[in-house]
Amino acid sequence: MPARKGFRAWAHKARLASQLAFLLLFVVIISGAICVFAAPGISALEPLGFLQVLLGELRTGVMTLGLAAIVGAMAFLAVFVVFGGAFCGWACPIGAVSDLAGRLRKTSRLKPHDKKVEGYFANVPTRETVALAALGASLATGAPAWCPICPIGGVCRGIGLNGVVGGLEVAAFAAIPVAGEAKSNRWFCRHLCPVGGAISLTRRFVSPTFKIKVNEEVCTGCLLCFRDCPYDLKPFDGKDMEKCILCLKCYQSCPYGDGIQIKVRAW
Repeated sequence: MPARKGFRAWAHKARLASQLAFLLLFVVIISGAICVFAAPGISALEPLGFLQVLLGELRTGVMTLGLAAIVGAMAFLAVFVVFGGAFCGWACPIGAVSDLAGRLRKTSRLKPHDKKVEGYFANVPTRETVALAALGASLATGAPAWCPICPIGGVCRGIGLNGVVGGLEVAAFAAIPVAGEAKSNRWFCRHLCPVGGAISLTRRFVSPTFKIKVNEEVCTGCLLCFRDCPYDLKPFDGKDMEKCILCLKCYQSCPYGDGIQIKVRAW
């Protein structure tokens, strides 16, 4: 039990450290982009970016994607299948900025978000719509449509630039999720990010290896997990859990020992 409490106490710090480590490793040290990985003989693009490039090349008739790129995209997809939304919770730098802005919002005197607006977005698959629109625009224009405006792309390009241009790129990267955070927790991630939408769609068809599971014999329905969940999920009723990003905030907030557990699916 003491070890479990210690893990709860350090989970948030570990997640933030992981986000910053991915940003430093992939953007600064390895490839210059967190959604692209290049190594001898193989290059991997996250699946949405790969499809944008593929559709753009189909439009122009100039094919540069080879077998290595296809295998790399499949490897990225396999990570999404195994770990589900953990990429959003532990690797994406947008999440780190959003979480920090959310903490600042809670300590400020900002008015709560508009329930009607939030309710509308909760009932409309906006992330999936953005993803489909990006793919359609890529096919129509012959070039990736989402990548130039992606906040992650902003910080990736900004690190390689100097002076005013680089500063503006990084500022834009931070401004988008921070502005959304004034509405609700991870507003950008929940309602606009097409990569998160693609991961969510994947989880509807394939159950991830790691998942949050409620122990019904212990759970009292106190709603503490719902209160702390950045996606407003209710682990105790099992609905919409394909959106879970494994941030473990529900695990941290549960006061009933084994009320919420981290389960590993046996293959």
